Amino acid sequence: MDPSDAISWLHLTSADHERLRHQVCLALSARGWAEAAWLFGSAARSARARDLDLGLLVERIPTTLELEDLRAELATALGWDAEKIDLRVVNRADPVFLGNFLRDGKLLYERDPEARIRFEVWATNQWCDYRPVWERMRSRVLESWSHG
Repeated sequence: MDPSDAISWLHLTSADHERLRHQVCLALSARGWAEAAWLFGSAARSARARDLDLGLLVERIPTTLELEDLRAELATALGWDAEKIDLRVVNRADPVFLGNFLRDGKLLYERDPEARIRFEVWATNQWCDYRPVWERMRSRVLESWSHG
């Protein structure tokens, strides 16, 4: 196997998490559109991670250029490859994503605690409303797989 094909894993220590929190706070405090940010995904669960997933609650949807600028700034400050940082605006994410996000997400930054709380209440309601549908769909899929 070509070494360039090997998966490169991120191993985040508690010091890395604190450095990440600090850099996210610095970067987002300079961006008026950012209300809150969370680490989510594998890195938030302290599992092996291929990349770093950051969820952004925003006052307005940032442009692609603004998101790429933020990603480049964070990568430079952290000494990481920008391709290892995934940014996701969470304002109108789907209910299944929101359920996982709420369960595993670790708050890194908040400019507006009230906006964050409103979002978390809204996201919880989205997941709770959709969860019975999701569980029925999941149950039917698993049942169909078990019968071949």
